[in-house]
Amino acid sequence: MNERDLNCLKDLKKKLLGSNYIDEENGSIKNILMAKEKQYYQDIKGVGISSDYCRGDRGHVENYRVVDEVFKHLTDNKPIEHTDVLHSFWHTYKTIMQLERPDLFRPLGSLKKEDEIPLEKLDKKNLPKIGKGFPPYDTDKYLVIHEKYIEYYQHYFPEYLPNEVPKKYTWIDFLLYNNDKFIEVYNKYPELLEFARLTHSVGNIIVVPKGFNRGRGANDYGDFALKSLKIFLESFNAWEGYITKFRLKPFLEKYSPISLWTGHLDGKKGSLPEENIEIEKFLKSVTSSIKKREEILLEIVRDNLLEIEE
Repeated sequence: MNERDLNCLKDLKKKLLGSNYIDEENGSIKNILMAKEKQYYQDIKGVGISSDYCRGDRGHVENYRVVDEVFKHLTDNKPIEHTDVLHSFWHTYKTIMQLERPDLFRPLGSLKKEDEIPLEKLDKKNLPKIGKGFPPYDTDKYLVIHEKYIEYYQHYFPEYLPNEVPKKYTWIDFLLYNNDKFIEVYNKYPELLEFARLTHSVGNIIVVPKGFNRGRGANDYGDFALKSLKIFLESFNAWEGYITKFRLKPFLEKYSPISLWTGHLDGKKGSLPEENIEIEKFLKSVTSSIKKREEILLEIVRDNLLEIEE
């Protein structure tokens, strides 16, 4: 591992995006959006010594070999089999966009084929509830923008679309195209830009048991993930050892996961924040804890590199 690798560990999108990476604070949202589109990737695909990956699908930076090298310092060089990103960026970002720009992302109407009525501008006095059923989307099934949304934007917000809309215009395309128009939204949440970087910091990547990633499903909030791990690992007295070995104390209080906003851990899995105060509390909590763990892990790597040089 060299200094360049160490720098990438602070944001693995640097390795993923290569020269497409925007190395400035205001570019962090664009970077994380580009990280969802393979057309922007410049890393070495495949699996093995000649690639950047040791397992998994391209774009899943938690599976980089350089990440495994960090965790091997914590396991006496034993191989790492499964890793995961603890705190997801997307669900909170999606919520922010729906909350701050309901006119764009929470219109009235239905996308059902049998419903021929076009989408309409909402009544701000009677807003529909924030939810996963509204865009923007990042999953393959809904990534391409539905024609009803295209027609809606053409009618009410033509400045948000290019003159010629591509046949398969995605939500990521839309968000990247209008990134500058959303700066005012991003500025309302000071920690959001930093969280976009930290999402793919080594400080936000955890070693997990086999099957954990799939079992986690759509629940991308880290407090629930840690709660599930705690229940599983405590069943054979391995929880405290796991926390100590992988330096996860910044995410805990007395070995218990910290709720990302008041009442979140007591609520329903997969639930989204609904108010500014919940989003702000979440962002403040995760950026602080990820940075603390990032510093701990990078210090361990630096110390090991110095020992090798001596």
